[in-house]
Amino acid sequence: MAVPDAIAPVAPVISGPCALAGLRDHLVGLDFDRIVLISDEGIAEAGLVERVIHEAIGGRHVEVFLAPPGEPHTVCVDAAADRVRATPHPLVIGLGGGSALDVAKLAAAAAACGGPVGPRLLGAYDWPGRSSTVAIPTTAGTGSEATRTCVVSDDAGRKLWAWGEALLPALVVLAPELTLGLPAHLTAATGVDAFVHAVEAASSRRVTATARAAALDAVTRIAAGLPRVAREPGDLEARLSLQEAARLAGVAIDAAGTGPAHAVGHALGSLYGIPHGVAVGVGLRATLDFSLAAGPEPFAELTQCLDPNAKPDSLPGRVASLYAEAGFDAAAARWAETDVDPEALAACMQGEENLPMAHNGPRSPVGADWERLARSARAVLRGEAPAEGS
Repeated sequence: MAVPDAIAPVAPVISGPCALAGLRDHLVGLDFDRIVLISDEGIAEAGLVERVIHEAIGGRHVEVFLAPPGEPHTVCVDAAADRVRATPHPLVIGLGGGSALDVAKLAAAAAACGGPVGPRLLGAYDWPGRSSTVAIPTTAGTGSEATRTCVVSDDAGRKLWAWGEALLPALVVLAPELTLGLPAHLTAATGVDAFVHAVEAASSRRVTATARAAALDAVTRIAAGLPRVAREPGDLEARLSLQEAARLAGVAIDAAGTGPAHAVGHALGSLYGIPHGVAVGVGLRATLDFSLAAGPEPFAELTQCLDPNAKPDSLPGRVASLYAEAGFDAAAARWAETDVDPEALAACMQGEENLPMAHNGPRSPVGADWERLARSARAVLRGEAPAEGS
């Protein structure tokens, strides 16, 4: 059952095929001197940085900071924050997937504070001020554009998080044409990432009525849209629906948090460098039977979003079918040979950075549950059925 609602702030949105032109018009009314556009090297190589500068920014002065490939690191965030800090009266625009958006959000917040970002992670700092960030996602996945949370790796390889009102973007731009060049395996992995967010938010111990409604809407959109985009990659209507679903799922996890699939996924990312969308997609299949054993109630409406006549005990099979239709299995197969050590994975799942997620689902792991879930994750990653007893 959902807990009493507390309406969290939600960033305003410009969306649709004319969204970039809408951003250009919106910038006219904002108070800033220069723009710092934070993206990554892959987005720049695809020509999207220049496209956004041309279509949305025009003749304004723009500083461009490009993050290296892969998920963000504290060193990259600190370098981006230095660039923002050195720019007079800046507006930060984040362009890219969740990694680029998280770098942009953290850099904008850290620039106002001084000093490195590391000591401010894991909720150790109350970020002052408000965001001056515009988020333009080029995927439909992490929902970073809708959250007050960022994830970043440290020198030890741990995936850590930051939280604060200053990390919520001031504006979101959903331009589906920017997702057209995304390879099929990344479209599948990012779409499944959004799906996992929605499932875990809706079944969270902290879910509110508003968060549940957003999560269920996201599940319905993804179940229809992700296989459709896999079949017809140029379908802009379906791509926009997926972007809206990812944002809704972001709104949901911002209020309700994530769950055990993310504890597994973050551990897989920390130990083996498995990309986030693949890792949490594996994590959901690895933990779903375990969570369902707590009772069907949190999953009844979720299952009906996939099939109005279905029962919760059919959910694991329906999730597996969605993955196959969306092309996720092919994306995950790239990591099938990873030598996962269940004991090490179980230990990482219990790290301070992952434990809150593990305990936010319908059922908390105890004792031997940790290694059973880790063995289940290894089996799913290998393309096998989840381990028995998980």
